[in-house]
Amino acid sequence: MSGVDEAVASPAGAWTTARPETVLSVEGLTKRYGSLVAVDAISFQVWRGETFGILGPNGAGKTTTLEMIEGLHGEGFISMRQVRAGLLHFSPDLDIAKGQLAASTVLALGLRPHIIHVVAFCEGDHAATAPDVIESCEIVRGVLRNCLFGMPDLTADTTVQERKERLIAEAGVLIAALQALGVGEKDPLTSPRVIAEAIRLGVLDAPHLKGNPHAAGLLETRAVNGAIHAVDPKTKRVLAEADRLRALPGMPPAALPDVSSDPG
Repeated sequence: MSGVDEAVASPAGAWTTARPETVLSVEGLTKRYGSLVAVDAISFQVWRGETFGILGPNGAGKTTTLEMIEGLHGEGFISMRQVRAGLLHFSPDLDIAKGQLAASTVLALGLRPHIIHVVAFCEGDHAATAPDVIESCEIVRGVLRNCLFGMPDLTADTTVQERKERLIAEAGVLIAALQALGVGEKDPLTSPRVIAEAIRLGVLDAPHLKGNPHAAGLLETRAVNGAIHAVDPKTKRVLAEADRLRALPGMPPAALPDVSSDPG
């Protein structure tokens, strides 16, 4: 906290300026995969009794950070993993959606989570009601009953590891493009100007942004073996992020990545 005392509430409700006890202090944490910087000199503190979360977009380095932090677990410090089902894969057919919720939970258990955020199976059809949430929790409870112990390590599969490394590399391409767009900015990755420009150009894009006056809305995607890929709108060929960015109209040459175009 840079030497500044924090006002905290005592058990009796009175406010004091006592500094909470720090159980974890991270300074300049960095992780590289070859030339790719997955975690770039992050710093933070966690106080005793605090619930601390790490938020960020896909590819920001959250999982990599946790993997490094978990090596520091001790009597006074632990971290938690939370998983949830993806809303987009729930069918509007409620019977199918129930099976999808169960299957998603089984796969998520491969990450050895401490917390399961239960998403109601009905979200592909309608907003969840209380009975929907209760039934969804019962489905997840049944999965836990059958699969909690003796699950194989699904993340050890070579296909999973290869996909993880590919996603990290693709995220690195986007980060490099944002940094190039933000030359002169103190932190291009959090600059509103850079982010707005990236959305306008289509560096950051999504299919549902089509028609949005502030976004490119050019991205087309398709699922291939369970993974979501960007595809060429004309040929439907899977595109690596480097190729997708090169095809964007109006993309400044300085922001174009100089990396392999192999989509993996």
